[in-house]
Amino acid sequence: MQFKSTLLMAAALAGSALADADTSSLQATLTSTTQIDVASSCSFKSGYTATAQADLDTLTSCEAIDGDLYITGDLGSAAIANVRAVYGDLVVYNATALTSFSADSINTITGELRLTGLTVLDSVSMGGLSSVGAINWVTLPALTDTGLTSVTECNAILISDTQLGSLDV
Repeated sequence: MQFKSTLLMAAALAGSALADADTSSLQATLTSTTQIDVASSCSFKSGYTATAQADLDTLTSCEAIDGDLYITGDLGSAAIANVRAVYGDLVVYNATALTSFSADSINTITGELRLTGLTVLDSVSMGGLSSVGAINWVTLPALTDTGLTSVTECNAILISDTQLGSLDV
């Protein structure tokens, strides 16, 4: 009985210590075997919103991004180059003209990969992605393939309103 209460106390102390830690750093350490240093110019505590490919091109000097990345607007295609890790969420939403999205260099997303309201998106290419906190894809009626060929770690998957014939992740 004393052993059980000692374990409970240790768990409570560990939980308290974890609550005080920087969550993005903690998530990156828990879900990725190698943490990539984030340049100060690539740290976006309030998130970063891209509404044009030029906005995404400014991120090519970032090997890792700390913070949430949002892509929206009138893009026909969107590509993220050179970024290997997103310590936060990657959200593509309401880009109603977007037909293709690629981010083959990203291998880790500690948060959620969310694609929402992309009614003409028919191509996703994220062949390097191996670890993601969650996948949330809703209202992608033209999408027939996930484009996720290397995912080995994912805590939750929600996919709805797509033309996917199978879930090959």
